[in-house]
Amino acid sequence: MQYESLYKLRYKAPQDYESIYQERFSQQDTIHLDFMIGEHPAFICQSTEMLHMIIRIHKADKNIRALRAKLPPVAIGQFTMKCLIDEIVLTNKIEGVNSTRKEITEVLEKLSEKKSDRRFHGLVMKYSMLMDCASLKLDTCQDVRDIYNDLVLREVIEEDPHDFPERGGFCDQCCAKRDPSGHCSRECNPVRSADGARFHQGRFH
Repeated sequence: MQYESLYKLRYKAPQDYESIYQERFSQQDTIHLDFMIGEHPAFICQSTEMLHMIIRIHKADKNIRALRAKLPPVAIGQFTMKCLIDEIVLTNKIEGVNSTRKEITEVLEKLSEKKSDRRFHGLVMKYSMLMDCASLKLDTCQDVRDIYNDLVLREVIEEDPHDFPERGGFCDQCCAKRDPSGHCSRECNPVRSADGARFHQGRFH
C-alpha cells in the first residue's frame, strides 16, 4: 500500500484520519520532535520507503568515499570548488538572482580579502566557512541579522535603496524588530529601570 501523508488523508479519508494519526504517532520507530505543528506535536514517521532510501544513500556515500580516496588532493580540491560554484549559481537562480560561474570563481580566488566590495563576497564566504566546518554564531537575533547583511544586503540596496533596513535593532525579549526609539514592535514584556521607566535591552545593527 502506497504511503500517503496525513495532510492528504485528512481530506481524502476524514473518517479514518484520527485512527491513522494515532497509529503513526504511537509506532515504536516514530521520532517525536519538541515543537508543535498547529495544535499537534510534530513527529517523523519512518516509513519503509524512507528507510530503504536511507540505506541507498549510505551505500552511495560509501562508494563515493572509496572513489574519493583514490584521487590526488589537487583533483579533490578542484572538484570541490566546481561543486561549490555550481551550488551557489543554482541557488541564486532559484532565488531569482542572476550570477555567473565566472563571477563566483573570481570571488573565490579573492576570498582571502576579508573586506571586499565584490558582489556575492559574503555569500561565498559563508559557503566556504561551512565547507571548512567553521561554526556560525547564532546566539542572538543580531547574529541572524549579521548573516543576512553579509549574504544579501548589498544586492537588496542595489536593487532599491529605499529597501535599506531601518535602524533599531532587535528586542532581546522576543526577537521582534525595534523601532528607532528602542521600543519593541510586539509590545512584549518590557524591561523597566529602577524608577519604573520602560526600556529594552537590545542590540543595534
